[in-house]
Amino acid sequence: MDMDSQLLNYPLRVLVVSNEITNTEALTNASKKLGLSEIYFDFCQSLDSAFKELYQKSYCVVLISVRSLYVISLEKCIELNSFKLPVIVFGSGKDSGLFSNLKKIGFDCHIMAEELNANFYIQLLERICSKAIKHNQVQKEVVKKLALDNHLTRKTLDNAPIGVVKLGSDLKIIEVNATIARLLNVNRDDLEKIIGRPVLKIFSGLNSSLFTNALNGEKEHFENYELVIDSFNPSCRYWDIAIWPIVNAENQIANIMMLISDITEKMLLAKQREDIIATLAHDLKTPLIGAQRTLESIVAGSLGSLNKDQAMVLSKLKQSNHNLLSMIKNIVDVNRYDSPDLSINFNFELLSNVVESCINDLATMVEEKNLIVKFNKLETETKIAIDRYSIYRAIFNLLDNAITFSKPNSSIIITHTSNEAYASLTVQDFGCGLEIDDNLFKRFHQGYAGKRTLIGSGLGLYLTKQIIDLHHGQININSQIDSGSSFTILLPLPIQNGKETKLLSL
Repeated sequence: MDMDSQLLNYPLRVLVVSNEITNTEALTNASKKLGLSEIYFDFCQSLDSAFKELYQKSYCVVLISVRSLYVISLEKCIELNSFKLPVIVFGSGKDSGLFSNLKKIGFDCHIMAEELNANFYIQLLERICSKAIKHNQVQKEVVKKLALDNHLTRKTLDNAPIGVVKLGSDLKIIEVNATIARLLNVNRDDLEKIIGRPVLKIFSGLNSSLFTNALNGEKEHFENYELVIDSFNPSCRYWDIAIWPIVNAENQIANIMMLISDITEKMLLAKQREDIIATLAHDLKTPLIGAQRTLESIVAGSLGSLNKDQAMVLSKLKQSNHNLLSMIKNIVDVNRYDSPDLSINFNFELLSNVVESCINDLATMVEEKNLIVKFNKLETETKIAIDRYSIYRAIFNLLDNAITFSKPNSSIIITHTSNEAYASLTVQDFGCGLEIDDNLFKRFHQGYAGKRTLIGSGLGLYLTKQIIDLHHGQININSQIDSGSSFTILLPLPIQNGKETKLLSL
């Protein structure tokens, strides 16, 4: 397309900043002469008023008097350039020095004329059209590139394994990627139907509290979030969810972004592994118990007296069998207490009775290391609401650890106290001690001492804390390397209401 045909068909809106150009009739005549039927002019007397127009309307070109531009500050010149519009500066030969200075800061399109006659207006309009057409071609390339970039971005998002949801500050859905269809068990064609709807209506399994921090300008991350997707085949799913706010130029929350990763298969595989281990552990427990009783009987002399070497070998074998049995029991119990179908029975019991049962069951280990176990009982004891087997397992684990890590010929002190709210039980040893950190009560965690002895599954303390948490209690630790450890469990006392004593409120 040549210049003439482009000038005839290209609509233009020009912003004129000048006190000199007031002859609109001259501009109209020049436009007709060039065949420009769609050219429009807005006039401003100053650059400040021009900025108001530029922020409100779209222009192809800015036409400005050199004297109007020269008298303003450098900051205003930079602001004018920031609009990325062609700027044509006009003036007379007397202003050549001004043109030279303006060229240094980016204003390099000039028209110089001694008087504003018909030829000037023709030249002016041709320059306007030339600049506008070139600017339009650049804009088209930019738009084309943006469209291509958007297409590639959209393609990437739609093929990403992670669901992406864009929300308004009112938590209504603005945009989603194709992966959301799979997460919601719907067809891709149905995704258009959820646009504009509240996110909590579409993702009905989500809790509104998930978005509280994001609406307050904070990021949030939720792992292993369990929910049921409403579909023709309702199923339990597990998601990792990241939520964060998008803030606008006024520092206000404009949007909320949500990324969703489906980790259901990973969770199910982990559950299957745990079930397999729990089943194997349960099946191993019975023969191990039988072996333990047999070894205890032999060591006790039921098959005849043993010499020193035989007694030592069988004692070590019995100890190893005991350690293995403890690990198996912990694995079985961890699986039990992790189960959502867990059922425990609370009854009023004396805590001292449970402690004495643990001491009796571990008496052989105590004797073999020549330890002294001292139990400081309460003179007057109140029954507390507990699940006896569970609390037995928790105390047994603490006492078993104390025996294992105690130095031979040392002591273990068990202290039972109470106040108005809690019954307290402390198990203190004077063994190797352990390092206290945030991982102490996590699964499979073993301190340096535990790793050094090469026994244990790292589940004992995890299981103990599970049990104490189920009883709405607390567990605290005080330990020093090479000086020993003390574990204290606090269990809530029953609520006295007149003559009525109530169990724990679960």
